[in-house]
Formats: sequence, structure tokens, C-alpha cells
Amino acid sequence: MRKTDFRTLLGNDSFADSPTLATLNGHELDELISPISREEFVNSYFSKTSVHIAGSTQKVEQIFSWEKLQLALKRGEGITDKSYNIKASFAEGEDSGDPHGATDISHKQVIDVLNDGGTICISNIQMADPFLAKWALAICAQLNFTGTVGINCYVSQDGSGFPMHYDARVATSIQIAGKKRWKYSTKSAKPWPKTNAVYQSGETNNKVGTLPNDMDIREVVLNPGDVLCLPAGAWHSACGIGCSMALNLSFSPQNYLEHILPSLKNLAESNPSWRGGVPATCEKVTGKMPKEVSSYIGHRLSEFQDLANADSLVEPWLRSLTRAAYAGKTQIRPLPDVGPEQLFTVAAPPLRYIQFQGLLLISFNNEIHKFPTSLQPTLERFGLEPSNFTIPEILLLQQKANGLPQNETIHYLQVLYKFGIIGLA
Repeated sequence: MRKTDFRTLLGNDSFADSPTLATLNGHELDELISPISREEFVNSYFSKTSVHIAGSTQKVEQIFSWEKLQLALKRGEGITDKSYNIKASFAEGEDSGDPHGATDISHKQVIDVLNDGGTICISNIQMADPFLAKWALAICAQLNFTGTVGINCYVSQDGSGFPMHYDARVATSIQIAGKKRWKYSTKSAKPWPKTNAVYQSGETNNKVGTLPNDMDIREVVLNPGDVLCLPAGAWHSACGIGCSMALNLSFSPQNYLEHILPSLKNLAESNPSWRGGVPATCEKVTGKMPKEVSSYIGHRLSEFQDLANADSLVEPWLRSLTRAAYAGKTQIRPLPDVGPEQLFTVAAPPLRYIQFQGLLLISFNNEIHKFPTSLQPTLERFGLEPSNFTIPEILLLQQKANGLPQNETIHYLQVLYKFGIIGLA
């Protein structure tokens, strides 16, 4: 066993907490999954089958590092939201494990746990790292993923990891430093399971789906820059080789029904046939539903098909896109008093918006924001060119495009900044 003293990696007080962040460019997903194209990734792999993408240190050096982990741990000490937490495990990546093997620990215990041979998992570390929060938000936007994206950080001592289990979400492991040996199934044991599951030899029942022994299980060693994307419900175990650090970019789904229920309810409430309820009948109920009742229900349900191309579904779909990296409560901020040379940037490029019923709708960070169509030149600029911009540049753009008064343009820029859609570069 090659034991590492983690005080040399995480106990260095000389690291400075710099406000300078790496710049997003709108190609975060493409860079992460290269050389696989975005189209191939979405159509052939994402949420469908496991894929290992070999990479290099250069792919991840701007995303995370030991220094950034130490800074995140320092920031995390002040986070009270329980979505951010740290757990420890002393498992060894076994093929069979204990579902209660991880325990909560404090920030002060991290180094001791690692030096004692354990693994730590920092859940929702993006809450303690501003760049990771924006990076995850950008990945979510570039996938048009209608769920919640989060990032967990796993640090393991040599020979430590997590036993065979599966997650109720798409799990994308990004090796940042060191190496980790993975065993994983190529397919889901149970497509989109409701909960996580740990495999226990001789004790796990078939309610969790197909067991590992009956599946195609592969083994791979992840090196820095490698990516392993597993569909929800894919069995996997992992064990560090030397000291290992990885990020797990997770995609938690949401049932789309919750977004269209209001539209379904509105349709039913506007229809007297729905309001009148199931018709009364005088038939005896002897083993079968009365024909009048089954016919009524069938006709009512068929009316929902009319919603498939209806405008009433545009906003529910946009709302489903608002969930992204959980970073705690949104802070409303006024546009700062800055000079004309100050550079701004889009928070999660490329910016997505839809023109609907005379307005431009932006889905972002748990909200749908509405703007007049006169602002379209600016939103097009943000969508096509995620590069930095200045306020005078946007004022001139709007003036040339449609003569929008300067004070109105500044007002809308203030709204965009207020809700974090744009920010200081």
C-alpha cells in the first residue's frame, strides 16, 4: 500500500483564496467528452449505456485541483445548508458492501480520515466553489437537461473506495488526480431507479433489478483527465490506486409530469365533460367496468393528446430546464457601479431563450425570466458569442439594431445581472 500523508496536499496554509475564476467559453461539454462529439454522446451514450473516455491532465487542470479542494473546504466551513456535507467510508471497493458504510464527518476530520486509510465524499462541492457552480450550470445548459445537476468530490487513500452499488442518477466521474480502479456494468440494472442501491452478496433481492453476476461487468483504471459516464442504475465500485481525487458530475432526473400537471388541470377544468365527472349508470358491477364509464375515461384521456403541440406546453418545458447545479439560495444583486471598460460575461453559456407570445423567455437557475422582443439582438449576441462584453458594446448593438433607448437597455442588463444570468468577467 502506497500511503499518502494528506497534510502535504490539504494542510498547506499558503494557498491564497483568489477571486479570479477560470472563464467559461460555451464549449464546456465538448471539451469534457472530447474526442466524442456532443451528438454521439447524447444519442448513443448519455443515460443509455456506460462510456469510458480517455483524456489527459490538460482536460481537467482548469476545472479542479488539490489547491481548489483546500479552498473549497475552507469556504465549506461556513455553509449551513445540509445539501453540502462530507461523508467518510473505509470500504475498499468490494464487489459486495454494506449500505450503511458511510458516516458524516466534519471538516476538521477530513485529513485524519484520509490518513487513516478512508475515502471522503463532499456532496454538492459546487456550493463551496464558484467556478464549479458555473461550470455545472453551463454543462446543464449545453445538454438541455431537464433535471438537477450536482457535483460530489471523492478523495481516496490507496486501496480505499466504495463497494458495488448503483445511483438513481447519471453518474459522470472525472478523474482529477491520481488513479482509481473501477468495475462497472455497461447497462442499467434497473432503468431510472427511484433510489440508490448497494449490492450485498446473498442478501440483495431482485427488486433492485438485474444483479451484477448476471450483467456485463467491465474494469478500467481512470487516469487524470479520464471520464466515465454511467447511466442511472448501472452497478459500479471504485478503489483508489495511490491517492485519488475525482469529481462526480451527477444528473438527477425529474418526472416531467409535475410540469405538465397544471396544463392538464386547466384543460380539465375548462371542459364541462371533465367537470361533470364520471357518468352515473344503472348497470350492476359484476367483474367489469360499465361500458359508459370506460368509454367516458377513454374519451377524456384522448383529449390530452391535443396538448402535444399546444402553446400551453412551452412554458412547462422551459420551467423544466431551470433546475441546474444546486448552489444554495439565489442572491439578488444590483448592477455594480463600474466603468465603461469593465468586462461582463454570460454565467452559463450559451444562453438559451425562446420567443413566445410576444416575449423572450429565459430559463435560468430555478426561474423563468421574461423580456421584450426588443432585447433579442443582445440575447442573440450572448447566445452566439459567449466571449466577454462591455456595457457600451451592448448599448451600441441595441442602438444599431432597433434604437432601443439607452436607459431601457441598461435596465434590462440590470435585470440580467440581478438574477445572475450575466456577471463580472
